[in-house]
Amino acid sequence: ELYDMNADPLEQTNLADNPRCASIRSELLADLDRWWQGAAAASDAQAPCEVEMDPEVIQRLRDLGYLE
Repeated sequence: ELYDMNADPLEQTNLADNPRCASIRSELLADLDRWWQGAAAASDAQAPCEVEMDPEVIQRLRDLGYLE
């Protein structure tokens, strides 16, 4: 969705399919794609996090069916 926040602050008119806004939409989609690729690369680069849990918490989670 794409809105002109100055003219339409309540976001009533979606301009995403408006031909006059095609270049803005393309630019925003490209920005989003670059961001998404960067976020995925950063996520892949991080080592998995290990958390040590209290045995009582583990048992309670088992009792509730969250753990086997």
